[in-house]
Order: sequence, then C-alpha cells, then structure tokens
Amino acid sequence: MKLSPEETTQLLQQYFNFTTADLNPVYAAPSVEVGARILDEVRAKVKKAYRQAALILHPDRTGGDVVKSEILAKLNILMAEIENWKVIHNQPQPMMRTVVFNSGGSTTSSGFTGSTVWFTW
Repeated sequence: MKLSPEETTQLLQQYFNFTTADLNPVYAAPSVEVGARILDEVRAKVKKAYRQAALILHPDRTGGDVVKSEILAKLNILMAEIENWKVIHNQPQPMMRTVVFNSGGSTTSSGFTGSTVWFTW
C-alpha cells in the first residue's frame, strides 16, 4: 500500500502535529550534510510522536477497533517512508536551491527512486 501526498500530509498534521513549516530548517541548510543532520532531528521528533500515537491506536488498547487499526497501519507505512527520506541539494539557477525528499522504491524518469517530493525556493 502506498499513501497519497494528501494522505501523508493529513496523517502528519493530525497524528504528529507536523507541517511543512517544520522542514524550513532543512530548506535553509547550507549543505547536504547539515540538511541531513537537521532532517535526522526532525525524523526523531516524528518518531516520538509516532510512538505516542501507536500507543493510543494499538489494537490491544482499542479493543480491536478496525478504524483505528487501519489508521495505525497507515502510520506504519508513513514511518517506513520517512525512514527513507534523503536530502539532496541542487542549485540549478543562481539563488535557487532544491531539496528532494525521496522515499525509495522504483526508479522515476528523473533518476530518483520512489515518491520524490521537490521543494524549491
């Protein structure tokens, strides 16, 4: 199962209190190494929120509630994708930088694999 970008955004906001603004420090990173370190910190915060959500949504705690079990399954998929995010800096034009969050998987026409989300500023 693969999550759509809309589902990913909704789950991140609803269960992890996470928005794209939380990635701003990654965007502002002066190098790939610094961006990767900041992304690791962001990932650690998301993992902490995931653990709290998993405790609430776990079937043993919800009495086997099917809806909550499905949400937990989606959160598990989301966490697997987040584990595979990488930061790639590129400066195709002066004063422009692109950050790619790549979640792995099959190769795309752009040469990256999986669901690739480009953020340019």
